[in-house]
Amino acid sequence: MAIKDILLVLKSYPEPTSNNAIEYAVSAASAIGSHIAAIACETHVEVPGSLISSSLINVPAIIAEEAHKSLINAKNLLSTFEGAAARQGVLSNRFESGL
Repeated sequence: MAIKDILLVLKSYPEPTSNNAIEYAVSAASAIGSHIAAIACETHVEVPGSLISSSLINVPAIIAEEAHKSLINAKNLLSTFEGAAARQGVLSNRFESGL
């Protein structure tokens, strides 16, 4: 039985999926003649607030910074994936969630 489709899940937060892992997955798809699709999701962080936490540190700013980090990582991962697929001539698709 041949594998026709591969789904590659790209993790954007807290540490993004490595570029080597993306290259390896695309190479594997190329080697077996499969289609590969990648999905990357932006992480939405919600932290319940309190009077003490807001007075000591700027929690909303920290949350916004981490959410932005996730967004940038997800976009970079999808670009890396598309570049790898194009270089290796692999049929591919990309999916974004929350980007």
